[in-house]
Amino acid sequence: MRSGFAAVVGVPNVGKSSLINALVGHKINIVSPRPQTTRDRIRAVAHWKDLDAQVVFLDTPGLFQPKMALDHYMVANAEGAVEGTELVLFLVDARVGFGPKDKKAWEKIKGARGKIMIIINKADLAANKNELLVLMDTLRKETGITDLIPVSALKGDKIDYLRRVMVEHLPEGPPYFPEDMLTDKDKQYMIEEMVRETIIYHVFEELPYSVAILAEEMDEKYIRIAIICERESQKGILIGKQGSMIRLIGEESRKKIETFLGRRVFLDVVVKVIKNWRKDSRALKRLGYYG
Repeated sequence: MRSGFAAVVGVPNVGKSSLINALVGHKINIVSPRPQTTRDRIRAVAHWKDLDAQVVFLDTPGLFQPKMALDHYMVANAEGAVEGTELVLFLVDARVGFGPKDKKAWEKIKGARGKIMIIINKADLAANKNELLVLMDTLRKETGITDLIPVSALKGDKIDYLRRVMVEHLPEGPPYFPEDMLTDKDKQYMIEEMVRETIIYHVFEELPYSVAILAEEMDEKYIRIAIICERESQKGILIGKQGSMIRLIGEESRKKIETFLGRRVFLDVVVKVIKNWRKDSRALKRLGYYG
């Protein structure tokens, strides 16, 4: 058997979470067309019985220029993920190419000790095959990496091929996690992420990164969720006219949570204001960041 760790890194919105979900075969992480939706380093476990292998993926926040306390936490998580992993998958968006932000991100991880592979995601959306070949040639010249694999995480194109190539570079060893374990994150974290995913889908334009989720109470039948925002005006957006938005968020989140848990629950959702929580390290700790 072969086993090991693989860090998945790149700039925001290149499809890191989508790729991991495709490789694991289950939805572990938030998938959104919005950048910087992954805030934490998430371990997802792929059990590839057909290849006699287990891969532990580290899904990371995108590499970007931090501006506030939460940003620094996210970028530190991303940069720290490559340490001690056997594989580093550096993702590039086929439509965007190897731009200035990608180059800055590459500088941060190019010294990783693990085997680096460049994954060109959204290859199906490239203008034409020649454009993809030009991008691959550019990447070879500028990075020195020869393992370049175009894929489509959402469509599943070349995912099986990527799995086989990855296993070739893993050492022989026992599994790190039992077969029934798909992530090291607990139920509370997963439930909080389901609520945050629903909010991102419905009100991202109005308050893109100003929301945190905290499960204040959980038992077998009852879950109380607090949506944390930074200003009273944001609270109004989240509640909506006559409570329409908060009802929608609650209903959609409850359905996801019930599917995840395999049972019916009563979901109680409230909105609270913590002024400028993203800039406050104490508030971040209270909300579960920084360990």
